[in-house]
Amino acid sequence: MFDSRSRKEFWSNVSPSHNELIQRLEDSENWTITPEDNYALYQKVDEALSSLDATDPDTVQKSLQSLVPVVATLPLKDSIMALAKLNHVDSGKYPWGTALIDFTREAAQADDGGEYQEHAKALHDRVCLFTRHLLVLQLFNTRIQFDPKEQRP
Repeated sequence: MFDSRSRKEFWSNVSPSHNELIQRLEDSENWTITPEDNYALYQKVDEALSSLDATDPDTVQKSLQSLVPVVATLPLKDSIMALAKLNHVDSGKYPWGTALIDFTREAAQADDGGEYQEHAKALHDRVCLFTRHLLVLQLFNTRIQFDPKEQRP
C-alpha cells in the first residue's frame, strides 16, 4: 500500500490544487515516521491494515486503540491513504476508517487523558484540518454563474 506506485496511483485521483495543499501541510510536520526512517514499520502497518477483523466489539475497540498511534505518526498523505484503505474494511458497525475517526474524536475529547489521547487528538485534528481545507478549496473552485438580470427578492 505504501510503495511509490500505490502512492502515485492513489494521489493521482486527487486534484492538483488539493495535492499541493496536502503536500504543504505534510511538509510542515516534523514528528512523523517516513518509510525512509523505518520501512519495516510500514510493512507491518500495511499487514495490520489488511488483516483487521470485526469479530467482536472488544476486538474492535482494542484494534482502534492500537491503530491510533500508528496512523497518527504516519506522514499526512500516508495517514490519509491508511484511513481510505481502512474505510473499505467493515468493522461491524461501519467501515474501519470511519470507526477510527469517530474513536479519535471521542478519545480526543475525553477528560481522562488516556495513554493514546495525545495521538488521538493529533489524528483527529489532522482529519478536521484536512476536511476544512478540502471544503474551502471545493467552495472556491466551484463555478458559480451570476446573472445580473436575475432579481432576487
